[in-house]
Amino acid sequence: MKKTSIAWFAGALHSDGYVYAKKDKIREIRLRAAGCSIQMVEKWCNIINEITQKEHQVRKERLWDKRFSRYSIQYCVREASKPSMKKIETALKKTGFGLFEGEFNDLTEGVFAAYFAGILDGDGCVQIRNRSDGYGQELLLKIVSQNREAIEKIRENLEKFGQPKGYVTAYANHYDFWLYVNKNLFKWLKRKVISNLAITKKSRKLLLGGSLNKIPLGLGNVSNSTEGVKKV
Repeated sequence: MKKTSIAWFAGALHSDGYVYAKKDKIREIRLRAAGCSIQMVEKWCNIINEITQKEHQVRKERLWDKRFSRYSIQYCVREASKPSMKKIETALKKTGFGLFEGEFNDLTEGVFAAYFAGILDGDGCVQIRNRSDGYGQELLLKIVSQNREAIEKIRENLEKFGQPKGYVTAYANHYDFWLYVNKNLFKWLKRKVISNLAITKKSRKLLLGGSLNKIPLGLGNVSNSTEGVKKV
């Protein structure tokens, strides 16, 4: 299996996945997402099938959403057998990853780009919006995480491969990592990242944002988007 496939799998697991451990032993991993992210779940399922040499199914679940006091439909893939878990951990380790968010080291550019695509598919958002200074539009990425250390490792790798580090805004219970897409970053995303994305809507929006002539693709004024939060 390609290292980039394992890297994307790790990115999706680290961002939108869940690892259940008890007494220092891994009992289960799973990926669950809403219908808008079904392509991510299906790709993750195909990769876990290949790693474990075992057939998994994307299961439809009806879950109660406390935030909105209603049921929602989610799609889930899970694995809990010891032999399969060992195969997954081995495949991740050989590619430079662990099971948990932020567990990665010494990645090549291509492997990191695929991992970054998995993160974007899981907890990333692509935005095209009017600049606050009134001069055209801007393209940006936002990644949400509760793990500041993991965000910093992503920023360090972006810088390592010649890309902007973006910045982080701190909230009470999570962090938002913002990346304004300049011309150099867009070229890198187009060359290294977009082909690894599972969610078509996100890849199309990235390509659309980069193709709009009115987008200066520079570092924009972000004062409107960060009002009331702490930039760190």
